[in-house]
Amino acid sequence: LFPEMQQYALRRINKTFDDRYSMGGRTSGRSELVEAGVKMFLENPFGRGSGAFSVELQDIQGFSKQSHSGWVKTAVENGVVGVAMLGAFIGSFAWVGIRNRRVHRTAGLGVMVTAAITVALFSTEFNAKGLWFLMAGATAILSYPPKRRIIRIPDEPRIHSGYEGRAA
Repeated sequence: LFPEMQQYALRRINKTFDDRYSMGGRTSGRSELVEAGVKMFLENPFGRGSGAFSVELQDIQGFSKQSHSGWVKTAVENGVVGVAMLGAFIGSFAWVGIRNRRVHRTAGLGVMVTAAITVALFSTEFNAKGLWFLMAGATAILSYPPKRRIIRIPDEPRIHSGYEGRAA
């Protein structure tokens, strides 16, 4: 269908497993960003503050770049608390889907969205529009109120006293 894209993808996959390249060369430098991020996180597990990744990377590596990983960025900038909150947010899709499985049959959707976002944030940050659309759509579907079954109680027979409709 897209021969140029197929060739590019195959070259990237082959390069990933080619021992002639360094790990940084095989991952376009992302492995070095992860190593630096882990080092920064271990030095300050409570976070360095939002927006600090590229500034701290400049001090450590001598160049400034974004992390290319939502998990690494969150760990460095917001620490253990930030990673826990991000994990809770992402896990909430699976939790709500499983909780509502009998009403909406959404357990599969919730688990799929949790897995997709978890994996995607290893290779991208938070600026991927597709992830935001996925989260927004899943939120709308998973939070849709369940259909309520209306149980009708048969009308009770009315007792007429004979005074209805008469003026006093």
